This record gives sequence, C-alpha cells and structure tokens, in this order.
Amino acid sequence: MTPRHTFPPLFRGQQSLLHGGDYNPEQWSEDVWASDAEMMREASVNSVTLGVFSWVNLEPEEGRYTFDWLDKIMDIQARDGRTVGLATPTAAVPGWLSQKYPEVLRKTPTGDRRKHGNRVNMCWSSPVFQEKSLEIGSKLAERYGSHPALAFWHISNEYGGHCYCELCEQKFREWLQIRYGTLDSVNTAYWAKFWSHTYTDWNQITIPGEPIGETSVHGLTMDWKRFSSQQIIDFYKLERDNLKSFTPDVPCTTNLMGTYDVVDGFAIAKEMDFVSWDSYPWFTNRPYDVTGWIQASFLHDLNRSMKQGKPFLLMECAPSASNWYSVMHLKRPGQHTLEGLQAVAHGADGVQYFQWRQSSGSMEQYHGAVVAHNDRREARVFQDVVSLGGTLQRLDGVIGAPVPSQVAVIYDWEVDWSIQTGLGYRSQRPQYGRTVLEHYKALFELNIETDVIDSVSDFSSYKLVVAPMLYMLRPGVADSLAQFVRDGGTLVLTYLSAWVDEDSQAFRGGYPEPLRSALGIWSEELDELYPDQQNRVQWNDGIFATSDYSELIHLSGAEALGSYADDFYSGRAAVTRNQYGKGAAYYVASRNEASFTRSLLGQITQELGIFAPVSAQVPEGVSLRRRVGAEGDFVFVLNYNSKPAHVDLETESLLDAETRESIGSVVELPPFGSRVFVRPLVGSRVELR
Repeated sequence: MTPRHTFPPLFRGQQSLLHGGDYNPEQWSEDVWASDAEMMREASVNSVTLGVFSWVNLEPEEGRYTFDWLDKIMDIQARDGRTVGLATPTAAVPGWLSQKYPEVLRKTPTGDRRKHGNRVNMCWSSPVFQEKSLEIGSKLAERYGSHPALAFWHISNEYGGHCYCELCEQKFREWLQIRYGTLDSVNTAYWAKFWSHTYTDWNQITIPGEPIGETSVHGLTMDWKRFSSQQIIDFYKLERDNLKSFTPDVPCTTNLMGTYDVVDGFAIAKEMDFVSWDSYPWFTNRPYDVTGWIQASFLHDLNRSMKQGKPFLLMECAPSASNWYSVMHLKRPGQHTLEGLQAVAHGADGVQYFQWRQSSGSMEQYHGAVVAHNDRREARVFQDVVSLGGTLQRLDGVIGAPVPSQVAVIYDWEVDWSIQTGLGYRSQRPQYGRTVLEHYKALFELNIETDVIDSVSDFSSYKLVVAPMLYMLRPGVADSLAQFVRDGGTLVLTYLSAWVDEDSQAFRGGYPEPLRSALGIWSEELDELYPDQQNRVQWNDGIFATSDYSELIHLSGAEALGSYADDFYSGRAAVTRNQYGKGAAYYVASRNEASFTRSLLGQITQELGIFAPVSAQVPEGVSLRRRVGAEGDFVFVLNYNSKPAHVDLETESLLDAETRESIGSVVELPPFGSRVFVRPLVGSRVELR
C-alpha cells in the first residue's frame, strides 16, 4: 500500500503529540522543582517552554550571566525525557537595560518616552536593543545548542504594539523610499493633491494616526500598518538568523495571537519553521455560547493554513479560568479535554499551557494554571490535565496528519487594514472579521473542512473559495481569482468587494471593475441602512432579512438568483451567479441573516460534491473533523453544547482511539464531550498506544 502524504514532525525526534507548557522555575525555590518533575510525569507532560520572561535571571546586570539555574532545569528535562522549547527572553526588558539605555523603550504617539515596565515595551528600531537581544540569544545558543533536551527555539513572545520615536519615523521614511523610489510615486499613490497634501520633501512624511498625526491620507495609514508589521517580522528574523548561525537544524517559531491587528500572520509565518499560537477564546468566559467555540475553530484553521496545511503548535491555552475576563467563569467538566482535542482536530500537533504553576503574585496570579496555589494533585483542573495528557499519548498516529480541505475562506490582514482605514473611520459597522467568521460558521455547521487563507494564496487546490468583503485587491489577486474560476473553481464574493487597490484608491470604472467579467455584474450604489432598519431578500422560495448594507448592482452576463423585496430597489438583483469558463462566480449584494448564508453555501457545497468527513446525523453544536493519517483517518466528534448529544454515525469500520474496539453506529456524548475514532484504510492496521 502506498503511504499517504503526511507532514514531518514539528522537530526532529518528535514521537508524540506535545503536551506541556510555559514553565517558570525561576519563580520558585529548588525544593519545588522536584515536585514539579513528579507532577509532570503524572500529567504526561513531555515538553516545556523555558525562559520566556527570564532575561534578568539570565543576565542580572550587563555582561554578567547566571545560567546555573537553567543548566539544572534543562538537565532535569533531559533526564525525564522531556523536550524544551527554549525562548529568547526579549519580550521583557530587564530594568538595568531600560535604566542605562532608555532609548530602548518606546515612545507614545504624542512623543513621550514610556517608563520601564510591563512587557513588549521596546523600540524595534533601537540599535542597542537589537545588539543586546543578539548577545543574550548568542549566549543561549552557545550554551544549549547541543543540549539533548533542546527541541526548538521560541523567539520572544506575543509581538505587538508600535513605537513612535524619531528613529522609527526615519525608518518609516526609508521604507517608503525603498517601496516607491520617488516622492512623485508617493504622491500619486496617496492621491495627495486632495487637501493640498502633496509632499515636496521626504521629511514632511510623519507617522500617521491619532491624537496628533495625519488621519486623512488612506495610503499613508495603510503603509504605516504594513511598515509596522514588517518591523516586527524583521526583528523576528534578526533573532532567528542569529540562532540559526549556531544551530541551523533547530527549528524556530514564535507565538502568534489569532487575528491580532499589529502583524500580518501570513507574512511572518513564511519566516517560521512551524506556526505557534496562543488561544484564549472568549468561550472561557461564556462556555455555553457555541459561537465562541466556532471562533476558536476558525483561528485554529487560520494558523494551520498559514503554512499551507502544516500542523501547528498550540503554544498557550488556559487549563482553567483566564484572569483578564470580566467574569472568571470556571471551565465545566469535559471542557478542557474538548478544547485540547479541538485544537488537534484542526491541525495542532501539541497542546501547551500558560502556565505550569500558578504565580503567587503579580499580573496573572489568578490566571488558570496546571498546578494551582493549593498545590494539590487531586484538584479537578490538574486531573483534567492528566486525563487529556493520557489521551494525547494514545494519538501518536495523528502527528503530521493533514486536514483535507476542498474549501477555503479568505481572511486577509491587509484587507482588514484597508477597511479600517477607508470605511472604519466613520463607524464600526463594516466588521470585516465578524463577516468572514459568519461565512466560516456556515461551513462549520455543515461540517465542511475549511482552510482560512489570505488573498494572495494559491487557490488551485480548492473547489470552492469564499471571499467576504474583499474590499481591497492586492496586486495579482483579480487575475488569480478569475483564473481560478475559469479553470473550474467556484467563487463566492459579497458586497464591498473589489472597491480599492493596494493604495486604497477606488478603481476607475466603479466596483468591482477588475472582477466584472468573472462576476458578470457591476455595482452602481451602496445603501447603508440605519441600525434599526432592514430590507429583505427573496431567494430559493425563502425570505431572508438583511441589515447594514445593500448594494445596487446591474447584471452584465450573470443570472439573478435572488432579489430585494423592499424599498425603491425592490426587484433588483441581490444574489447572482455567473458561468465563467469552466467555473462559476456568485455575488451576494447584501449583508444577510445567518440562515441565508448557511442555505447558500449548503447548496453550493452539495452541488460540488463536498461533504462532511463521515456520513452522520449530528445535532446542532456538534462538530465532525478529520485528519488523514498515514494508514487511516482520525475522526473527531466534538460536542460544543452544554447538554448531552446523540450522534448517529452512518459509517462502518471505526475504532475507538481509547479502547481500540469497534464502535456501533450510535455515539452518546455528555455535555462538552469529545471522542476520537480511527477509520483504517482497507488492508491496513493502525497501531494505537
């Protein structure tokens, strides 16, 4: 039998799904370390992250290093067979560095230098900070590069924020000079003749934004966001390249934060050996709202898609309540295991926590941890972690297994920035992220496996691409989408698509001019409805409520599948389909209620022969997900409801991943219950341990 394609493990020698987390032994005396090691063994912890915020413990004063404590901890991990993601500690500036070199600290938008404290408070452009970061990274690589416990480098932590100092402003100008070459090109891109904004000297360009900066030049604001993202990426690359010069075979990663606005996730992922991210979804605060679980699934799929389906690492999650929510609501029984298996089902090759042991004081002293202040092994949270750890150790066959997606939803950081810049100044109503999530939610509820990609990705492997509110078209995107449809793909676009180019300038000829041939429509006007106002759309013998936006479009080759029911544009096309080459392009001209989106995408996926991973009757709020292993499929059945669920699996040859026994067709799941099954390939046998 020819083996299926699987991805390589996250790092050389990985034998099991990772289970562990952020370990901060420097906060504790050595007599606690032995207890930690015992409890880690009990919880099947096979990997820890060390040194994330340890700079001052490693270098208490400039040039004086104290590695003895880390030597002992690294040796303990090697002794017990655990691997280590060793961090560069650059996310937390030590006091001596801020005191001696205050220029390493950021300036605010008003030009005030921030004081020492908090974290990720540094200026990316500071030569001193870059130099000191390379020095501590080099010392770590020299000392631990060949240590048997070292598995990967964890570079810095949770990047974010902006610096508005004179050095960053000059770096911004230099970046613009490279991007545009001449001031004439800048002025053309920024439509600078409006309000007499034409630049005649590079030094006239300043950092935009409230409270004192330029706010009316959309192209400038977009470029500041691009530059800020690239600053972070360049700093990551600075540390990465330094570590690689010592340890070329040790992979590097950093922990991302979902759709956090500051850095383009797809751009930085290209520089990472594997993607990691920190998941603190708001279902921790509202565990009974299934939408929170769907949002977490969306973000897992996004992080998996950042490297073309390669498994990612869930670097951080909370085994109990997160202390920054307004209500520290406890996770209910089953919820912790469900959250961990949800990540694995969507492509994670490991589940890790922040943090191992609950801090006695400071910012996150009440943040949920594996070992609570009571230090008791019989505690419910600790036993939940023990249970999940045991389950993960029996799923070795999942390592490297892809998620087979025929559908992609587009989420693009630059599109989001462009909408914020061009439309968001008036109100918060565009809500790009929410709109993308609503379309993903419809596919999720249909149990359709979905990638979440950006607009400059390769579309050729998909049958269906859904691109809600593709307001800005980056270079080449219109041609790529048109070619995708011509070659037989199906494309779904919505209102507010193809309005502006990469410089935030409206397309001449109107909307959506670059995609007019593929879509077979042109847009004349956009009606923005008041918050208490609605229209209705007639489609497929149903009537669906609309809100916020109604676009008035004309047919130029497309057929109308639905029409508006109210107002002066009653009877005008609201949903269209255009045959283009071998494929088809749909356009949805209004923001419609969720039932419409699910009905439309359900009909399209059925016509395209795209179905759930197994044939089953599942109630609302229950998810089926699959990872395709070397010798069989791993099928995850996940109940996101706070009530029991009855699932009828209309399939055969499924084995329970815990017992290795064949199962019947009916699966009963408790509230927040989860099960994992294996469907072996014909003629193969899956070994589970």
